[in-house]
Amino acid sequence: MPESYEHITIVKRVLAYVESEYAAVSTLRALTDLPGDTLPTRPPIIGGYIPDVFCTDTPATMTVIGEAKTSKDLQTHRSLEQIATFYDHLAHARGGHLAIGVPWPDEAFVINFLKRLRSKAPDKAVRASIVTELRVLQCF
Repeated sequence: MPESYEHITIVKRVLAYVESEYAAVSTLRALTDLPGDTLPTRPPIIGGYIPDVFCTDTPATMTVIGEAKTSKDLQTHRSLEQIATFYDHLAHARGGHLAIGVPWPDEAFVINFLKRLRSKAPDKAVRASIVTELRVLQCF
């Protein structure tokens, strides 16, 4: 199914945030799942899901997964399972960072969802950011 204009806009917002946040990392490699991307430049499959943005450096000292969700996407079990899968993957990766892009009205929902994920594995450090059209919120 082709991605909506809204989803593509959110993916680009997440990618811009990640590239800005890690601009000092000269070996950063960003892979995206945007229309027109070819197989060698697409993110890896993680737990059966392909993230919208996947970044790592060389040698691997950090891993960033970016995921874009429209308001409608957030209402599906599949999307919440996908975010949980990415969070769990990052909990076992070096320097894990999950950046979730959503419309601003959905920010509070994502904050609560991330808090629930963190409460299940409080000893695993995953940095989490919520990227909206208004701001970037660092959750932990």
